Amino acid sequence: MIPNPYEVPFGAIVFLGLFGYGRSLLARLSQAWAARADAIDGTLQRAADVDAEAAQLLEQCQALQAEARHEAAELRHEAMAQGARLVAERRAEAELRARRTVIAARAQLDSDRADAYAVLVPDVGELAVDLASRIVGEPLQSASPGQ
Repeated sequence: MIPNPYEVPFGAIVFLGLFGYGRSLLARLSQAWAARADAIDGTLQRAADVDAEAAQLLEQCQALQAEARHEAAELRHEAMAQGARLVAERRAEAELRARRTVIAARAQLDSDRADAYAVLVPDVGELAVDLASRIVGEPLQSASPGQ
């Protein structure tokens, strides 16, 4: 069991070479793992930053929506008030025009009634005398101032 004298130094050289290669391989693997861990940590940090930014943007968006809803409610309220004012103004104008129309119509009716009375009163007198003459059977004369 005695080793060959050439095999011991050769074996030692091969062993040291493999040991050095393994150690450098282990160092590279360790660096790759560390780089991968840093990349994952960086990605997680960026994801957390993006998530925080998204939450902040969501809050801003919700605040803008609430403000827009409030403004829309104010605009609706203002429009309703303005509409009510316009309706009240138009109603007042319509009532005024209706009163003027009624007054004008009453004046026209009074004028027409006076004209009709002026035209019909003499005719009614003549018709009454004519009817009385027919009933009595003798001609009668009217006592109107015009004859």
